[in-house]
Amino acid sequence: MRAVASHVRARRPGVTPLVWDDMLRDLPEDQLAVSGVPQLVEPVLWDYTADLDVHGKVLLMQKYQRCSFLRLWAASAFKGATGPSQALPPMEHHLRNHAQWLQVAGSGPTDSLQGIILTGWQR
Repeated sequence: MRAVASHVRARRPGVTPLVWDDMLRDLPEDQLAVSGVPQLVEPVLWDYTADLDVHGKVLLMQKYQRCSFLRLWAASAFKGATGPSQALPPMEHHLRNHAQWLQVAGSGPTDSLQGIILTGWQR
């Protein structure tokens, strides 16, 4: 990740790569902090479940902040991400997920969450 992000930043100094945070979640804080990655990318915390663990996401945001990530993003979905073959999106599921991301935003470290990226998955 560091090699790719360094290449992008060298070629496009004004561009900061966003990365899905599942690539970072399980790394120990000390390794992540000294990896150089926090200075190169901005993590996108994602979870499309209807029963989002708000407290767990806040703790994850705090971990990333301790590792020197200055800017964090969240990702929700307006369709897809709930099964391989659906004719219509389960609106209540997605609305609950959106509302819970707003709870995360209101409970997390101040000014670290830049916004919520709204995704739509298609198969």
